[in-house]
Amino acid sequence: MPSQFHTFAQLHQPGTPLVLHNIWDAGSAQAVAAA
Repeated sequence: MPSQFHTFAQLHQPGTPLVLHNIWDAGSAQAVAAA
C-alpha cells in the first residue's frame, strides 16, 4: 500500500495540477457540489 506522501505526490504532475477548492460557506459548497 502506498504511503500518503507517495499518493499525494502522484497527484502533482506537470501539466495536470491538483486543484483543492476552498469551501468556506454554504454557497461555495453548493457550487462545488453542482460542478
